[in-house]
Amino acid sequence: MTHDDLGNELESISTLGQSGLHRTISELSTKSRFREVNLGGNIQFSNQNRLQVGGNFLVTRFNQPWIKSPSVYNRFDFSGKSNWVGSLYFNYNWRNFFLFGESGLSKSGGQGTLLGFVSSLSKELDISFVWRNYDRDFHSFYSNSFSEGSKPMNERGAYVGIQLKPNTKWKLNAYYDFFKFPWLKYRVYAPSDGFEWLARFSYFPSKKLLAFIQIRTEQKDRNINDTGAPSLPYVVLPIKKSNGMISLEFHLSDNLFLKSRILASSVDFNSEHTNGFMILQDIQYGQERWKITARGALFDTDNYDNRQYAFENNVLWTFSIPAFSGQGMRYYLLGQYKFNSQITAYFRFARTSYTDREQISSGLQTINSSHQTESTFLIRYMIHR
Repeated sequence: MTHDDLGNELESISTLGQSGLHRTISELSTKSRFREVNLGGNIQFSNQNRLQVGGNFLVTRFNQPWIKSPSVYNRFDFSGKSNWVGSLYFNYNWRNFFLFGESGLSKSGGQGTLLGFVSSLSKELDISFVWRNYDRDFHSFYSNSFSEGSKPMNERGAYVGIQLKPNTKWKLNAYYDFFKFPWLKYRVYAPSDGFEWLARFSYFPSKKLLAFIQIRTEQKDRNINDTGAPSLPYVVLPIKKSNGMISLEFHLSDNLFLKSRILASSVDFNSEHTNGFMILQDIQYGQERWKITARGALFDTDNYDNRQYAFENNVLWTFSIPAFSGQGMRYYLLGQYKFNSQITAYFRFARTSYTDREQISSGLQTINSSHQTESTFLIRYMIHR
């Protein structure tokens, strides 16, 4: 809530919940309280599939002002009841190069620009490059631009990636990304920079077997923990995260598929070293009318920084990549059955069981148990014309 000059309370938006859940009094109190209206358009010119040039424009308006809790790092975030953003873009095919770029301007005056290319230099080597520059006051709510942060703002960077296939059985994918944040960020109260690189070696001895090993390292800055000293200044130090993965995927037959993975991580920050790992096994078996997918996994991490992410199969049009920290096990069972050409049913049961705690989460979401269970049921009915 905010107040006017007479001291009357005025409704405002500080954040928008996107979970879609209305379980508590606090969540129910924000239901249907705010309205958002978007109006936009696109115009594009194409020339024989070699050149595409176009423009976008979007106007967004809220029925209540958007006012975040004031903080140093979010000083240039969006505030107010309306915003507009427009951009010009191009795509161009030139020989074996695909060139692309876009530049946008928002109501605040902030700009965002991205340029890059993708090229096949030979049958064995592909390369890509992306450069971006997003002002700290560039506001674009629905853009899906290339960026290290969750939003395309307050960032400059350059990315280069390669794919090398010396033969049909071996492949190397790798990239390096360097980025800078000219203004402050959440938990980083100073201008900062960082880098990220990844390398994956894949081996395809046959059409039924895929094996790969992957290594990824990322380094960013972060505030050191507050020790409580009255004169402690904001000091940032680099935090380095390294992740490794070994994967084996095998089609035993047309109906049976197995996937085994080992994930490991390490984090170095402020002279402290921590680790984490996860082992998982997937089994998928199906016939013409039905299919069953099951997973069993064990995880053990020293802290939340070493959390392990693992993609999970889910019901139709749904996916999940949950994070696991602490010690415990994860398993789920997913089944689908096709009754006929119009009706298909899906069911999923998943559970995370912890061995290092007897209570999960906190506040109104507290679960007084060492395990958390999710279940999903979906029926799809196809209307034939």
